[in-house]
Amino acid sequence: MTEALHDLTGAPTKQYYNDELTTEERYNIIWNADKKNFIMCASSGNIRENVEDQTGIYGNHAYTLIDCYTLVLEGGKYRLFDENNEQANGRKVERLLKMRNPWGDGEWHREWKDGDYEWSKVPDSLKEKMGYVNIDDGMFFIRMQDFEK
Repeated sequence: MTEALHDLTGAPTKQYYNDELTTEERYNIIWNADKKNFIMCASSGNIRENVEDQTGIYGNHAYTLIDCYTLVLEGGKYRLFDENNEQANGRKVERLLKMRNPWGDGEWHREWKDGDYEWSKVPDSLKEKMGYVNIDDGMFFIRMQDFEK
């Protein structure tokens, strides 16, 4: 993917692996790259057969990493969490990555999938801001900890 992106854009590219750095460091890299509007993508790599039936993620497949959001649960509803000016203080925090399957269909099938119960806790205005729609269009949200797996 890095060679293809470089060939298409002429821009320098950087590749990271899940066995490098900590979860926090990797999320901060994604967060900062997102805020700078960098082009990002991710690969599922070699995963066992038929895992797409369980998770919706295909092996040896590239995905576009569109955006990242940090949400905090307060009073039964999620809101955007300000990473720079807030402390979690025991509140539930979810770090979500918005991804796209370039095939235009086929999405994540687990927590935070389209139609998942957690989406009922997200106000419509925030869903709209995040670009959430409950259709199989290849666009999906995945928690950072699931992304790392």
